[in-house]
Amino acid sequence: MVSVKTTNTTLSNVVSKKELREVQQWTLQKLKEAVEPSAGPYGSTTQILKIDPNSVGKQNALMEATEYTKDGHTILSHVRFNKAIEDSLQKEITDLTRHIVKKVGDGTTSVTILSSLIFDELLKLDEDKYPPYLIIETFQNVVDNIKDIIKSNTREMTEEDAYDIAMICTNSNKRVANIISKIYKDYGKDVFIDVGASNGNEDVIKTYDGLTLDVGFSDTCYINTVANSNKFVLDPNDIENVHGESIIRNASIYAFTDPIDTVEMQQLFDAVIFNNIIEPFKNMQKSKDPKDFEKLVPTVIMAPKISLDMSSTFDEIVAFMHNFDQNLDVKPPLLIITNINEINYETYSDIWRLTGCKPIKKYIDPEIQKKDIADGKAPTPKTICKDFCGHADEVKSDSLKTSIVNPSDMFKKDDKGEFVLDENGQRVYSDAYITQVSFLEQELQNAINNGEDYDVTGNLRRRVHALKSNMVDYYVGGVTVTDRDSVRALTEDAVKNIRSASKYGVGYGANFEGLRASDKYYRNIVNDDNIDDLTKELARCIINAYHHISTLLYNTVYYPDINAEDKENYINKLIDKSLEVGCPMNFKTKEFNKDVLCTIEQDIIMAQTL
Repeated sequence: MVSVKTTNTTLSNVVSKKELREVQQWTLQKLKEAVEPSAGPYGSTTQILKIDPNSVGKQNALMEATEYTKDGHTILSHVRFNKAIEDSLQKEITDLTRHIVKKVGDGTTSVTILSSLIFDELLKLDEDKYPPYLIIETFQNVVDNIKDIIKSNTREMTEEDAYDIAMICTNSNKRVANIISKIYKDYGKDVFIDVGASNGNEDVIKTYDGLTLDVGFSDTCYINTVANSNKFVLDPNDIENVHGESIIRNASIYAFTDPIDTVEMQQLFDAVIFNNIIEPFKNMQKSKDPKDFEKLVPTVIMAPKISLDMSSTFDEIVAFMHNFDQNLDVKPPLLIITNINEINYETYSDIWRLTGCKPIKKYIDPEIQKKDIADGKAPTPKTICKDFCGHADEVKSDSLKTSIVNPSDMFKKDDKGEFVLDENGQRVYSDAYITQVSFLEQELQNAINNGEDYDVTGNLRRRVHALKSNMVDYYVGGVTVTDRDSVRALTEDAVKNIRSASKYGVGYGANFEGLRASDKYYRNIVNDDNIDDLTKELARCIINAYHHISTLLYNTVYYPDINAEDKENYINKLIDKSLEVGCPMNFKTKEFNKDVLCTIEQDIIMAQTL
């Protein structure tokens, strides 16, 4: 217990359990109230007044900008409380919704509402009868069972599904849905769409080859291109909300397979930085010739992680990138991605095959290392830059993803090392690339035929998707900057959702999969004498929460022939009908026509966060 004595009273940062629960419940309720009006296609728009950071706390705070949004995460990120517990809980929920935005782009309003509803339900449990540890353990088991049911309802996405998902995510914006749908029809369901802002009224589409990974840079110091957007950034240290990317052209790529946590690995890492960036930069400083900037080698380094023991070295690199000669108005062509451990090893190995780089691994046995060095399989500080790098025309990275454009070994080369072109002047895919894609597609089909679980098929599907993804830049146009950015935000959500659906499969939207799975699970256990009462109680809590949010969504629809007294019963019947027919109602058409779709990952993540 920490306390501070005063003349009149004692102030303490310790609160009772009862007080904490009351504060938590109140805060979750306020967050729920903040996002609830925006729920569903007929939800209202929230106006956010943004205060100039330099005037925060002042009596006459200056308005920096105004934003109108229906996005739950955006709303939550601007909510502020003036007390520590409330504010910390808001940050926790916002972090949760940020994770959902990163993965699937949508569902943040629903998960906020569900969190509040389920917390209310859990508070009703008798803690004298059910100790907290048992509630937590049993609750996790119930959620895992519901997740398994959700997974079992997934199906593979078709190119035609892209339109329906885009319509749901963009609140029925037909222009955007048609453009996205056409891209998927033209380039296949493995296409990777990157959304940007156009400089004018017209939408602009650009295409290229490569692969994309769901990992991005770990520090804003690598940003060398600021996105064309007026989107306000509350906190520049909030990396996922910073608009900008690192673009490294004619990139030399180095792939460390193990954490950089030994002297030998650090020496190799340092050698790449020194030879490619630091030494040419020092020579440029001596010559005072800006043209010598071209002698810096565009460098991309990937690694699972960098040890804390290297933190000083890494801090020096970050400082170097931030403090580079501003007179040149450029940054050194360097990008370091240190969270490769977030993707699986097989996907990482596909990068080596396509870019032509040799994997740089950690050795425990010095004798094996010596032999591999002699055979050219292991690098030294003298050989690593020349013999162990791969190449790509371009590497683009932001806080969420990294795209490798035209990796060198993706295409055939002649005896002179020049790319082989077809009759249309396009590069011809290499035999190795075609073989690898065909192999993985067959492995995926075998896994599906053998009834392998979701994790196995999902992993193979993600690898195929990464390898086959044509890449499309979709620059959203608009009459005004505000109009453009609002449409762009919805487009980004739609693209993320479709991209996830392509990887993980499709389910029904409007939180239906969670409702259906929790309803099925509860019905399966409620009359089973072998199931304990706590499991049944927790399952009831979850189904009640999902039913409540379904009621909320159905309530946003206008029913001219139903009076207020009968509306509740009517909506309950609609929800029951949705469970009966196996799909949610389309709120726009008021029909159960199975076109309300989203990525199945959205419902899985929402269940995980309960």
